[in-house]
Amino acid sequence: MRRSMVMLGCALAAGLTVIRNASAIPEEDDARALVQRVLDAAPKVPYVTRMTLTTPGGLVREFTMSGKTLANGIDARYLEVTGPYNIKDTRYLLYDRSTRRDDQFVYVPFMKRIIRLSEKTRREPFLGSTFYVNDIVVPPVDDFTYRFVGMETIGQRSCRLIESVPKNPAQETYGRAVFAVDPIDLVVLRVQLYDHDDRLLKVHTIDKLEKVDGYWTPYLQTMRNVQDADMSELETVDIQYNAPIGDEVFREAHLGR
Repeated sequence: MRRSMVMLGCALAAGLTVIRNASAIPEEDDARALVQRVLDAAPKVPYVTRMTLTTPGGLVREFTMSGKTLANGIDARYLEVTGPYNIKDTRYLLYDRSTRRDDQFVYVPFMKRIIRLSEKTRREPFLGSTFYVNDIVVPPVDDFTYRFVGMETIGQRSCRLIESVPKNPAQETYGRAVFAVDPIDLVVLRVQLYDHDDRLLKVHTIDKLEKVDGYWTPYLQTMRNVQDADMSELETVDIQYNAPIGDEVFREAHLGR
């Protein structure tokens, strides 16, 4: 999966119009095809968004994020914290690759250093929230197997449930995930995230969706850690698609400028 499922509400599909007999397709192969189809339909245009993130303690973090697909095919995202003052100018650079593991870098202002994030760091709270760094970077689609596990109505939308299980569990933050997806608008409305003991750990919900320039855009998201009874909210303040962004924004040198 190449788009951030948390920050931009990455879409997984549960419905696909095909000119063939769906019953003849193994369920796991068909689910994989649906996932890929929706990811291919996700916005490919450059964007800039301004967001706020609340922590379980009630602190508010403000940041901007820019995204662009580079000429080498890498989906790159640059994130810069703009407030509060004690973490201002913390910057992240995220590279999403389709065929191998992603790379993430952070610029730490008080150290004046650029650090490549380790796997352990990616599993820690993002800016003190219930989101992890790994919640905003998603590994290649073929690192997982997929299958349909039911139907559920969420709000006014009839959703199909798709279970995602890592092929190499030791490399992943979660033991499995279950996505509730609207097959009409191709949006994820809820993600249930399980730990490696198969206990429900966190629930990510899209609480407010609006269409901007033809793209369904999540304006309010919630991440609840059900084991710790903690919660964070992520709100989109504004977003611009087809934003004019130069490639230099997505280079390591830009982090420590």
